[in-house]
Amino acid sequence: MLPSVLLVGSGPMAREYARVLRGRGTSFRVVARDPGRTAVFADETGAVDHVLLEDLDAGTVAESAWTIVATTPESLDPVATRLLDLGAREMLLEKPGAMSAGALRGLADRAEEVGALVRIATNRRYFGSVVALRAILDDEAPLCARFDFTEWADRVATSGRRADVLERWALANSIHVIDTVEHLLGPLRPDHVTVGDPGALTWHPAGATFVGSGRCTAVPVTWSSSWIAPGRWSIEVRTRQGRYRLAPMERLFVMRPGTVAWTEIPPTDSLDTDWKPGVWRTVEAFDGLRERPTSPSVLPQLRTFAETLAIIETIAGYAS
Repeated sequence: MLPSVLLVGSGPMAREYARVLRGRGTSFRVVARDPGRTAVFADETGAVDHVLLEDLDAGTVAESAWTIVATTPESLDPVATRLLDLGAREMLLEKPGAMSAGALRGLADRAEEVGALVRIATNRRYFGSVVALRAILDDEAPLCARFDFTEWADRVATSGRRADVLERWALANSIHVIDTVEHLLGPLRPDHVTVGDPGALTWHPAGATFVGSGRCTAVPVTWSSSWIAPGRWSIEVRTRQGRYRLAPMERLFVMRPGTVAWTEIPPTDSLDTDWKPGVWRTVEAFDGLRERPTSPSVLPQLRTFAETLAIIETIAGYAS
């Protein structure tokens, strides 16, 4: 039996994709760097077989209908480029896709040159809570919003990530929050940006406190985050009918006019409890898009997502 998916990576996110592929009855082959880890990962996840990334060739790529790339953030761009060069033409690429807006635009150039369908795997757009809030905002006009992308510095510092990834951690990790805000409200356009406490974190020299304001289309938006103070990821949107909060982002709460109580809006299915939140819907969405490549999709194109990276570079202090 030939695999229909080439799953590149053997870390925690790749494992979640493997669980979903098995749940969907989709055969897959594992590709990763470390010989021992790759073989164990393939055996544990029920892959058809495995191949080392260094041994990957055009013939192996051609045996699979499509590809999921779930490697480390710094390797996404070079691995995706190599796969395109080997003939991959339908690819679901983990966020952020590349560690700079410029690099992601370069990858978009290559994908367009070879006519490949490549989309970014923005699984938080497919959280049941986010899907529900997006539907509410289709009926209720948002008045304003705010978000917080505070990271827990102690945990990040001991995560074992490479120094060049930690230096751009907002791209590597906080992007989950900022992309979700844009998904709900439209492209973010910062008007005022303040990056404070530069040098307070040795691993993130650009700064540790981030405050600003702008607009998502016509909706006023503010943000306030400090990686050296307590906090958590959150998004809050206000309409005339309610004040909606994603905190944690897997759960949706509402405060109605005339009250100060938060009430949870319960999920409508178990996809986010049976599987890592958002991953089942992400895989399902891309597989459907392959059959109808011109259909509207929640999964962003590379060039569009590069604009999100550029916004993050601005609000996190990376842009000169």
